[in-house]
Amino acid sequence: PYSSYGTGPESLNRYVDAALSMGGWALRECHGVADASWEPVPLEGYRAHLDRMQSLVATHQLWMATPSSVVRYRLARQRCGTPRVEGHRVSFAENEACSALQTELTVALTTAGQPASVVVRVGAEERAARQGSSGEWIVAVDPRASHEVVFRAQ
Repeated sequence: PYSSYGTGPESLNRYVDAALSMGGWALRECHGVADASWEPVPLEGYRAHLDRMQSLVATHQLWMATPSSVVRYRLARQRCGTPRVEGHRVSFAENEACSALQTELTVALTTAGQPASVVVRVGAEERAARQGSSGEWIVAVDPRASHEVVFRAQ
């Protein structure tokens, strides 16, 4: 009666499903698990919910983070602007408001042709990009640094 998503562990899944279907983010609280608190969630139902969340995270359908991390990411998206691509370099405009947030941003790269893999390099560190559902290459980058994109044929 207190939530439009119902009660019990299935309500937790419905809440996440609603956020995913809208491309949004959500913050949900729970008073307790298998205890004497108000409307507790049964332990097995909660475990099943967490297993489902772990599966969604593993398949890149869901990002789970603290509220502070989400706010920092959303602010960085606003303040850091659109990344520039010049040849094989990806960078963001230098911006003190962006740099102060100290968070990585997810970038989707499209390519001409079909490379077997894409790696983004900053100095000696390499980070593999994963291929998205539309064929784009997705990687988390630090907007404070310039990144070299390496396309590999095999």
